[in-house]
Order: sequence, then C-alpha cells, then structure tokens
Amino acid sequence: MRLRSVVRDCLPPVLFRALRPPRPTPLSYIPCADTIVGARSAGMSVCDYVETLWNASGSTDRIMCRLVESGAISDRTKTVVEIGPGTGRYIEKTFSLCRPTRYEVYETAGDWREWIAKTYKVEAPQCNGETLHITASDSVDLIQAHGVFVYLPTVVAVSYLREIVRVVRTGGYAVFDSMTEACFDATTVSAWLASKNRYPVMLTLSFIRSILETDGFTLTSKFMHPYGEGVAEYLIFRR
Repeated sequence: MRLRSVVRDCLPPVLFRALRPPRPTPLSYIPCADTIVGARSAGMSVCDYVETLWNASGSTDRIMCRLVESGAISDRTKTVVEIGPGTGRYIEKTFSLCRPTRYEVYETAGDWREWIAKTYKVEAPQCNGETLHITASDSVDLIQAHGVFVYLPTVVAVSYLREIVRVVRTGGYAVFDSMTEACFDATTVSAWLASKNRYPVMLTLSFIRSILETDGFTLTSKFMHPYGEGVAEYLIFRR
C-alpha cells in the first residue's frame, strides 16, 4: 500500500481534503497551521507528511545523501545557514546527519519562521528576502537553499550569491538548486507552457560560476532532480 493511501485512510475524508496542501508555488506557500495539524493527525513528521501529499516521498533523503557523498555535510559541519527553509524539511534531515552548533535560517513566511525557531531551536530572524544580515563573514561551514533559486528574481539571486561569498569560510560549502539552461530542453519548455506555473527563473551555470568562482569557490558536483514541470539542477560549490 502506498504511503499516501495510508495517510488518507488515517484521516476522515473531509479532514484529508481540507488539510491537503497544494504543491507550493513561490507566490503562494502552504499554511503552517493546517500543515502541522495534518501531520499530527497522520502520525507523521512534517517532512514525511508533506512529501507524501506531494507524491515526492524520499526526495529529501535522496538529496541529502548527495550532500553527504560530496562532503558538504560531515562531522565537521558546525555552522549552517539555510535560505528559505519553508516547512523545515531540510533542517530536520540536516540535524539527523550532523551536529551543528549554530543553525541560522532566513525564512520570509512569518508563520513557518516562528514554528521552525520553536521546533528546532535555530536562529530565525526576521529577514528582508535578499541578505543574510545576522550571519558573520567567513563563518559558515554549509549554506544551503532548496527550491529557492528556482524562482528568485535575478537581482535578488545575485544579492544572495554575493552574501554566500561573504559568509562561507575557506573549506565551506554552498549548495542550492537552480534552473540552469540545462533544465529547459524543448520538451520541458512545452510542459511548463502547458501548465499554469510561470515562476521559473533561469540562472545560467556560467553566470553563477562567474560570481562564485571569482571569489575562490569551485564547482565540485552537480545533479538534476525533479522539480515542478521539469527538473532543477543542484550545484555543490566548495571554497
């Protein structure tokens, strides 16, 4: 039996329909309170619950395994920054893989920011959506963003990339997914056009590398993963 069916069977039909979050878009993220109630009613973690309802079971684990394989997450990972953690799925997984002594998140959705700070005991300041204002320069072992750079306006993305340059220490890692030119073949473009989603923003790999590699970063690994109507490309940089 599929896990989604188990969740549906555990909840009354009316409650399941009411709590089922739509797959989020950048302009309309899922509500925190309803999602938490749904996860608790199903007896699941928020990560597993959201993945199940989005038909993406195991996707977070698969991505995090790639980070471990690349060396971006290890027992040396002590200071972590995450841009746009949303439901906190990657915070949960990061804490299960290493023991950060400091974890800062920059989340613009107030309800999720408050819940994340209370649940995971991380630093979660109010933020302006384009800078890492409480993070000290040259202090971070890992900065990560999942499903964020796929929609950021170009100038905002550049602001964050420059902030990555400022805060990541020598030997540290920057990991994020982006919709590079490799994510837009003819078939995928047609799929996006056939959908109602218009949020993807292309950042070419050469453009990203021109910002990070100028300041000592090296692209050590990259891989594709399903996203929206197509794919996004994960990029793992080390300084």
